[in-house]
Amino acid sequence: MPTKKDSFKNLTKIFKISIQDFLSSPFLGMTFLPFILTTMILFAIFLYFGGEFFHFLINASGEDFSSFIDPNKHPWITYILTFSFVKWIAVTFFYLIGGAFVILLSVILATIIIGFFTPKIVKIIRERHYPDIKLKEAFSIIDTLMQYLKIFIAFIGISLLCIPLLLFPGVNLLIFNIPFYYLFHNLLILDIISTINDKEEYKIIKKEARGELYFTTMIFYLLSLIPFVGMILTVFFVITLSHIIFIKTREIRK
Repeated sequence: MPTKKDSFKNLTKIFKISIQDFLSSPFLGMTFLPFILTTMILFAIFLYFGGEFFHFLINASGEDFSSFIDPNKHPWITYILTFSFVKWIAVTFFYLIGGAFVILLSVILATIIIGFFTPKIVKIIRERHYPDIKLKEAFSIIDTLMQYLKIFIAFIGISLLCIPLLLFPGVNLLIFNIPFYYLFHNLLILDIISTINDKEEYKIIKKEARGELYFTTMIFYLLSLIPFVGMILTVFFVITLSHIIFIKTREIRK
């Protein structure tokens, strides 16, 4: 049974091979596709909703919040908001939440978009490194859609459970990321495994390679929180996870 040290060495080796693959043709050609498409979608969202959002921020950063809070119903809140430093904190909070939401939205959009290119990436990785492994592709369109539905329902459920914890300063930044990491992890894993394995192997790999997969996607998710990095490195994420899943597939088929 492999030790933690062996697993770390294997992951280090996989990362090195994945970097070599990522810097080769045709992967460099695919690299900017998620970036370009995600940017276009975000720009469209900004054009549609951005005006109202910035109008809200401009009004909120003004001298009074009366357009948002009824002073007759909430006199204490109105009084507190008369202090300039309180207004500064409130506006800063809105900007931070807005910025964080845009970054997380870009990460999820890039993850969804790369799903359309995942079969091609997986097939190239197989031809280069794992020609002995047959792609089963046993997931039907209905099966895949059902899996996506389960993931999104769970994402909504986790998000609702996390809402009360967002009220606690410090903790809220961590809690804010939990549902989005769940979505990021499961979408990537589903896209790759459904291209390589059947449903039984899908269950086995998710169980036996749980530690490696969570460790790897956690690193990728943290990298994705850096603006633009997640949109550019999405192809690299799929390459690395494909290597992990191919190696585990070879083990369970033996």
